[in-house]
Amino acid sequence: ITPVDSVGHGCCWTLDFNNLGNTTIYAVSFTTLHGESIDHTEAPGYFTPDDLYNHILVSPNPLGPMPNSVPGLVELCFSDVFMSPVEVAVDYYQNNNGEYEIFCSDTLRFDCPPEPPCLAMLADTIGCDTAGYFYSLDIQVPAGTDFPVGLVKLNVTDPPSLAGAYPVTFSPALQPGDQATLNFNFPAPPYFSGTDSLCYILTAHNGPGEEICCFALDTCIVFPPCDPCPEVTADAKILSDSCCYRLAVSNNYPVPGYFTNIQTTILTPGVVFSTVEYPLGSGWSQVPPQAPDDILWQHSSGAIPTPLISYDLFDFCLSGVTTTDSVCIAVNWLNDAGLVCQDTVKVFCPECLVIYDDEITCDTMTGIYNYQFNIENWSDGFTVNAIGIINDDPRFDVAPTVLTFPPTLPGGSAGPLNFDIIPITGMPGDTLCLDLVLREVINDTIHIECCYLTHCIILPPCEGGPAGEPCDELLCVAPPDVTIGCEELPLGFDFSDPDQLAALFGEPTDGGLCPGYTWQQTGVIDNRDDCGGGTFIRMFTVYDLAVNPSTNTCEQVITIQPGPPSYQIRFPADQTTTCDDLFFLDADQVDILLSGCDQFALTYSDDILDSNIDGVCFIVARTYQVLDWCEWDGAST
Repeated sequence: ITPVDSVGHGCCWTLDFNNLGNTTIYAVSFTTLHGESIDHTEAPGYFTPDDLYNHILVSPNPLGPMPNSVPGLVELCFSDVFMSPVEVAVDYYQNNNGEYEIFCSDTLRFDCPPEPPCLAMLADTIGCDTAGYFYSLDIQVPAGTDFPVGLVKLNVTDPPSLAGAYPVTFSPALQPGDQATLNFNFPAPPYFSGTDSLCYILTAHNGPGEEICCFALDTCIVFPPCDPCPEVTADAKILSDSCCYRLAVSNNYPVPGYFTNIQTTILTPGVVFSTVEYPLGSGWSQVPPQAPDDILWQHSSGAIPTPLISYDLFDFCLSGVTTTDSVCIAVNWLNDAGLVCQDTVKVFCPECLVIYDDEITCDTMTGIYNYQFNIENWSDGFTVNAIGIINDDPRFDVAPTVLTFPPTLPGGSAGPLNFDIIPITGMPGDTLCLDLVLREVINDTIHIECCYLTHCIILPPCEGGPAGEPCDELLCVAPPDVTIGCEELPLGFDFSDPDQLAALFGEPTDGGLCPGYTWQQTGVIDNRDDCGGGTFIRMFTVYDLAVNPSTNTCEQVITIQPGPPSYQIRFPADQTTTCDDLFFLDADQVDILLSGCDQFALTYSDDILDSNIDGVCFIVARTYQVLDWCEWDGAST
């Protein structure tokens, strides 16, 4: 069989028959190997007694032997072509005592341009749920195709535990322009790591019979590491005694045996567990050796039980508190690999004084801060009338360093009191920690120091008035609208990256009289088509230095005009492998760097060549065809 291109007739070919052997041929059949449809016209005196959508048998009419030469035996026209080349199996039949049987076979390859795909994947999302993973696919039948889609199959190839076909049937079939969302759930205990991938071949078909496959995508998506930390919690309950608490823990992570230990570590320097109590026979115990501020817990089952709901792990009291801030206790959840999750429990345990109703303001003319506060005397039996302020931070001066007030009994209050903080090299945002010493001053000469606590103050911006006060003139002004050609976008430009958008299209500003501002991109509206043309709208809010938002939002309209194609394609280098390791044959090793103006389809064909090189079994010659739907006019070759 010798094919001759039928010029001007699309993907049509005229086949000449020549028999150069000694065996008489009675019929020839043609079968497409990938489901392409065949339209055919036979030479005069020939017909097709066997005729299917992708298969025909051509023989003389009436039946009998074929001459050794039949020019123009049949004209074949192919449709439903979604990959190139079109491969056709050719079988030659002889007559064996009245039975037609195949004498020999051949394969012809026809270079036909693929038709536009009948399916487009718009977006996909993979995430974790209580059963394992969910995977969501947004698909569309492009408006430019005339092929309805009645079946979509997710053919999972990896991991092996999930391998198989996951079909979704549409009745009625999806028509051009229709969109749909496919949702799949994969139970996957134990959870995969962040390096494992879900690999699949997504195929689209005309219906449940799968007569025609009009789309195929071979791809992978990485499983996200399902975070167990939202499923474990810790909380402290106040007991009746001063500075005594009960720690309750919960473990709702659905993987049994995942966590092996719980570690409780006091993070506040100098504070220790003064007492620790837990019920005997509970299955819980402490792992020696122990430090006064660090306890490792284990369970007799060998792992932390699940589910564990608000379980009272142990009661404890604290000592050595010398801070007005809360005491922080880290609750670490461990497995065999080490630390997995950490909760931080804060308990308030004052042993000297309590500060309340405090406020810090700044004189914008001098840059000097004033800190105003009230105190409660929580000392152990002392009547106090002064506070000494000890500052060891060279970035700031403090004045005055002694504050006096009327004698205050234990449990009593004093204030408001205030002192100035003078920055030397300190800046807004710095933290200043001071020791506040409760004193009893007698006749200005005797200072009895009762107790002290460390108190830390974060300095706010010294602009725009007191901290937290809004700037009424704040006004969001968007960057100018932009019109840009699609080809002008940098290769690999990501419209989902606010930093790239700001670098290329500008940032919003404050149109008011505020001394400073920050901004945030709060949303986008993407109206671009598949080839990158259309509009992209950015929405903004600006903030004053006290982080108060503007009362208005503003937006920038970016118009992207279609332009000439702009892309770079890198094909894989030659490779050498073994027969047991043919993974290099994956076609997705072609790297295509896009500007956003292009929509690519990738097909390939392989020729298996014999090798006369010592040690080489065979050679695979791969031919790639890359098609840009935004560049190809549907007819040109």
